[in-house]
Amino acid sequence: MSRHSIYLWFILLVVIASLSSCTELTDDTVIVSGKITNTSGAGLPDADILLSFGTTNYTEKTDPNGNFRISLGQGGTGFLSISKEGYSSSSQYFTLMDGDHKKINQPLKTISESSYLIIDINKVSVRNIAGTINTLIKTNTTFEVENTTDWIEYTIKYGNELIINYKENDDPTERTGTIKIKGKYGLYHEIVITQDPGPYVRLIDYIGKDNRTSFPADIPFLTFNRKVTLIGKESAIWMDLTHEYSEDQKTIYFPKAKIPQAVESVKVIYGVISDDKVILQGELIIYNNDYKK
Repeated sequence: MSRHSIYLWFILLVVIASLSSCTELTDDTVIVSGKITNTSGAGLPDADILLSFGTTNYTEKTDPNGNFRISLGQGGTGFLSISKEGYSSSSQYFTLMDGDHKKINQPLKTISESSYLIIDINKVSVRNIAGTINTLIKTNTTFEVENTTDWIEYTIKYGNELIINYKENDDPTERTGTIKIKGKYGLYHEIVITQDPGPYVRLIDYIGKDNRTSFPADIPFLTFNRKVTLIGKESAIWMDLTHEYSEDQKTIYFPKAKIPQAVESVKVIYGVISDDKVILQGELIIYNNDYKK
């Protein structure tokens, strides 16, 4: 080969290399690639990759190591969705310029790993009177509520609003009840309700109540919801308010009290105290059904 031929071959090689270099630098191809793994970092094979880019949808599956690669004609805005059976899906938007190479390494959580059960309360102290507790059950899975406490009832409203109703505590000791919420995949939450000792002292019956009893014909009485001791008594007109107790000491009788026939009604003021020092003071109007003007 002559020296001239060798020179021509050299020139040809330089031109080819220059053209290759120029092609690389001006290539507008956009590439989206990456690796899909579990939360431990192991690649997930056969994960579904859906890339909506412009007006075109590209679909791909990850290889045995969890890798994928999609080549696009030019830049633009895309939406990438990654899914695999048994795992929670993942998605994202992005914008790429011509020639961009975007790397996406995305771990996927299993459905059990991504499940949650959130309730804002777990321990509640309530007074010894009846009442209601409202709270929300925040979850992305199914759940059931368990209650074995006879003084607590619950309802579910709108699918996730938990309404707990508790009764008045008639026992002089503190009591505790538990509502258990059980979700799938071992999710668990409990609400422990502690109620104060009870009950409050409350007048529940008396002679003349609802104006149905003739006062002079019967022994006047006051009946409370628990055992009490009378600590004060007074009437608007003079009356003999000597008192006696029933056997359970929930009712106080006034066997010597009489309303004169000419008196239409009498106001009675009373004060009682329970064994645990709960005091109730009150007044009531007793009407005389035998009243004659």
